[in-house]
Amino acid sequence: MIHQPEWTPDGAGLVHHLTYDGRCHLMTGHTPLVDDQEAFPFRVSWLDRERFLYTADGRIHVRSLHGSGPRTIGFSAAVTTRRPRYTRRRSDFESTGPRPVRGIGSPVLSPTASTSPSAR
Repeated sequence: MIHQPEWTPDGAGLVHHLTYDGRCHLMTGHTPLVDDQEAFPFRVSWLDRERFLYTADGRIHVRSLHGSGPRTIGFSAAVTTRRPRYTRRRSDFESTGPRPVRGIGSPVLSPTASTSPSAR
């Protein structure tokens, strides 16, 4: 399956991701641009008429249309999160008394389409 098609800067070619054999390959036409890495299926970003940025193997890389090997761009980011404080709701799974109906989840028709299986 083809993903993220992108015209080359000169408009003469198309760069796209092709998924087969459980891997994503960065291609131009039928020729692989990246075959030694697991490319992520995101659009390439053009730096100029030859060089492009792409993501593969958990990193950002630069490569040329005409076969130069990848150059990795070092990148890291620290993310700090704060977990909100709240009172957890207590679930009562033991009670056998009546409870209000809150909705119907995933209703389906019976094989004969005459009644719902849950209505039996």
